[in-house]
Amino acid sequence: MPTGDILALAVEDLGEKEAVLAAHPDVCFTIEHFDGFAAVLVRLEAAETAALTELLEDAWLAKAPPRLAADYLAWRGRRRS
Repeated sequence: MPTGDILALAVEDLGEKEAVLAAHPDVCFTIEHFDGFAAVLVRLEAAETAALTELLEDAWLAKAPPRLAADYLAWRGRRRS
């Protein structure tokens, strides 16, 4: 287990978990305790501001009510991937 500040974040599903882990191998990781759960762990010291912002926004979108998420994305001029 790494030391330092670590944040657990939700992801959309297990496929997205694998994609996030592959896209951010130096920042995101998982442990056995999270096997089968749509969540990743983030090394805060290793995360650049832009990447952390994206990860936090995507975690919120994964759990937000669909209408609220759609309204937010429309406001941001972004589509849900």
